[in-house]
Amino acid sequence: MTTIYGCWGEDDQALMPSFETALDGPQVNWSASDGHTVPTPEALVAPAGYLSTLQDR
Repeated sequence: MTTIYGCWGEDDQALMPSFETALDGPQVNWSASDGHTVPTPEALVAPAGYLSTLQDR
């Protein structure tokens, strides 16, 4: 959640789309695997939660 690979800037050819609008939205506290709580954009936490439910199947 702390790094989005592929988001290099407008002049570079990134492998992933720009996430700037998602990063500007409301933030929630997300618990990292090391136990630290990290303020993270809600738009990134929601898909991660959904994807983790698919891995449990």
